[in-house]
Amino acid sequence: MGYLLDRVIRERSPLVQRAGAVRRGASARPDRDLRQAAWAASLRTDPAVLDMLVLAVFRVRRGVTDPCQVPDDLRRRHGLTRPDATRRMAQALRALR
Repeated sequence: MGYLLDRVIRERSPLVQRAGAVRRGASARPDRDLRQAAWAASLRTDPAVLDMLVLAVFRVRRGVTDPCQVPDDLRRRHGLTRPDATRRMAQALRALR
């Protein structure tokens, strides 16, 4: 019974999060907006920055304590050092404001 309940909660969680976001006036799909919306065009010029922003938005929505930390796999994928990734994440978040 516990497994079934966990599965239902996991499947419904994104729907509940999106509905809550829309009620608060936020985007239901911020990742899609970052990748497609006209207002975000300037944020898409650098693929590394775009990946970091999408990750940060997901982390914030899930209540992660340090949403700005760039994971090693993402950093390596874009050939960034830790200090460079941290600096670029900070710049990207400032641009998002």
